[in-house]
Amino acid sequence: MAPYSESDVKKALDLLKSGLSFGKASQLAGVPRSTLYDRKNGRNSARQAFEKQQKLSAEWERTLVSYVVEQSQLGRTPTHQQIKAVAKSYLASSGQATTIGKNWLNRFIKRHPEIATILVPPTEKDQAEGATRPTDIDGTTSNRDIEHAASSSDLEGATSSGDIEGGISSSDAQQACHACHMCKYGGTPIDLWQKIEKRISDQSAEIVQLREIIGHLVTEVRAQRQEACQNNPNQIS
Repeated sequence: MAPYSESDVKKALDLLKSGLSFGKASQLAGVPRSTLYDRKNGRNSARQAFEKQQKLSAEWERTLVSYVVEQSQLGRTPTHQQIKAVAKSYLASSGQATTIGKNWLNRFIKRHPEIATILVPPTEKDQAEGATRPTDIDGTTSNRDIEHAASSSDLEGATSSGDIEGGISSSDAQQACHACHMCKYGGTPIDLWQKIEKRISDQSAEIVQLREIIGHLVTEVRAQRQEACQNNPNQIS
């Protein structure tokens, strides 16, 4: 039988509800009778069954996809390492092991075709190199990731330390940026949190977890900048 989609299954189920037999509904919708029988009796689709085994929930992945799309439209697509760092921070905040498979990013992109043209899947060389970076070993962000995740214009959006757990004030952000001259990339943790908060404002538990993640990342941004300024006092150009 030719390949079928989830919409074909739904069509077949609707035909069953209208009074057609399993055989007729299967034939008209192009869905195997065994599959139709299983779904009629409450069995999950293969995709739904897989989602239950995922460390990252399907809803959280969709939120991450929305962020990637919007950042791309603004001309500042997140790097592979930034996406991995956010995923690992999420796992850590939910009490799970922060390790993710070397093929996770490839599969993440395949699960969400809308970002396939935005995020080019990493090559085997990229995966091998990435596995030796700090962000792939202990779940923390490396200095290179911090640089790419920092932007003076976005950090100014945190008007007080109460805006986000572990956040920094706009004056602190401006001072740090002017001191070390490292703020030249878009897509900050604060920017990520603002977009996530709009989409899942009704998911209080998820928001608390994500707030902790972003707060942790912002704290690391600040610490890395201060260290860079101390080590490179002549960095201002």
